[in-house]
Amino acid sequence: MIVFCSGSELYCSSIIDCIEEHHKYFAHRVYNDHILTENTNYSVKDYEFLMSGDRNKENTIIVEHTVTSYCVQVYNGIPIRKFGSHTSSHDPELVLLARFLEEVNTKPSVEKYLEQ
Repeated sequence: MIVFCSGSELYCSSIIDCIEEHHKYFAHRVYNDHILTENTNYSVKDYEFLMSGDRNKENTIIVEHTVTSYCVQVYNGIPIRKFGSHTSSHDPELVLLARFLEEVNTKPSVEKYLEQ
């Protein structure tokens, strides 16, 4: 997995370190220096560099709460609610995402499945 944060490395690294203390979940960490466009309302992230080399674009999934962030690679994106945006103390978004990822894992092309 790759984590792509809109914030600076200095700010985001400490938060990601809390999620994965031993650096075992994320193969790469990408920060705000790969944002194509940014203003006060939205940012567009450049995912194209992640979809080169040995990575297969049709099996790359972008999980993001802001659809405009992945508008350049729209058929690779899964929109989710922003974490903590629910009124209850239980945020079901990661559980729903896990179920969806298990389902999409059975498909030959993630990109084509998301396009449909």
